[in-house]
Amino acid sequence: MNNAGFTDHDYRVQEEAAPVEPLPKVEQTIFPAQPTNEAMPAASAEEEEFLDFDPTLLGSTLAKASVSPSVQNIFDRSEKEQNDFDVAMQQHQNDPLSDLPLEVQDKVDASHVNPEFLEDVHTLKLPKFCLKVQPSLFSLYDSEELSKENLLSNFTLKGKPSAIDFGHLDDDLAQVDLEDCDTTTPRISKLKDDYQQYMNRQFPLLPGEDKLRICKDIIHKSLCKMNAVDDNELRRYVDGIVDNMNREELDALERMPVNFAAKIRAYVMQLQEETARENFYKWLETEKIVCEPRFQLTEYITLPDSTSSMSKSLYQTEGKMDGLEYKMALAMTNMDNIRWWHRNPERNKFSFCLNGFRNHYPDFIVRTTSGKIILIETKGDQLENAESREKIRLGRAWQDAAGKQAYRYYMVFQNKDLQMEGAYRFDEFLTLLREL
Repeated sequence: MNNAGFTDHDYRVQEEAAPVEPLPKVEQTIFPAQPTNEAMPAASAEEEEFLDFDPTLLGSTLAKASVSPSVQNIFDRSEKEQNDFDVAMQQHQNDPLSDLPLEVQDKVDASHVNPEFLEDVHTLKLPKFCLKVQPSLFSLYDSEELSKENLLSNFTLKGKPSAIDFGHLDDDLAQVDLEDCDTTTPRISKLKDDYQQYMNRQFPLLPGEDKLRICKDIIHKSLCKMNAVDDNELRRYVDGIVDNMNREELDALERMPVNFAAKIRAYVMQLQEETARENFYKWLETEKIVCEPRFQLTEYITLPDSTSSMSKSLYQTEGKMDGLEYKMALAMTNMDNIRWWHRNPERNKFSFCLNGFRNHYPDFIVRTTSGKIILIETKGDQLENAESREKIRLGRAWQDAAGKQAYRYYMVFQNKDLQMEGAYRFDEFLTLLREL
């Protein structure tokens, strides 16, 4: 087993099975006993057709039938093992270390929840956006957690604009990282010099039609891994873009096709976000999207970088914070109405996010002594942009869908007054927070 890669951690102790009692022997003849003529009265035609059969009587008789102790023993043990498996599975899913190799788990520092807040962790479930669905044979639930794929179920490239501005492209060749990752932004980097020299030397030698076909293939392959895009539609969309290029753009395309692919990919992603945003707010209004308690905090978390222990923190240590985040945490340690606060890690397996048309990870999860849950996103004044406004709108939509009496969302700037509902300056927000 060791040679196969197993360690002494790869086992669990199995309870010894209780001895199974042998089933009693039942004597049965092959043929039933032949009744005498006196015991078999003449049957009428109606009796032969079982017209007097009572199914309810049969059901009650079967319900009263007793199961032998040995068979019941087997049923009980099977049910117990199934329950044990379900519990073990749930513990594994809630374990922040479950994704790490066994040999690493013992070496990772874990920050445990402070004992006085342990019950909160066990009982609190934060609402997430869910999509109503029809129950099926494979699902007993009438809703599922909302995903970007749900919001793109009706996405199509048919009729979508394709007038892309290809100006200001870098003359250096680039490559697009197509590996699946959490972020939806493609990773672009310059090609190695030897490959770039090869492309510059060999590509111009090809016939014009071959160069155009190869360019289309390069663009198509860089986009074909995108979710919710029909492959045939995508190919026609790419063909239409290239066929409508002028001579100057075609010359540039032949020099750096991967750069054009990255530009088109970013444009298609923008079209997808517009569709996802439109569907999200429309379905929220029609209650096709609802908020349901789904996310549960864990008893401990793992942090690559942590801060020193602070008063009223949910965990013994919290994640590293920048200047404005630290000021917010420090201010909450001195508020009588704050029960606990937690620095929500970003893009972690067990981080809480607002799963709308984009995933938004607020900086803080706060619980007041009155039971309110408050999500706080801190922003430096220089970071105010259209994305900030989208996050505020998403956060307030979550607040309204989850229930404003129990849940709140705020974005806090150092000094900037955004003049938008849900956005506050730092000092102004602290005054509000003390009253919640």
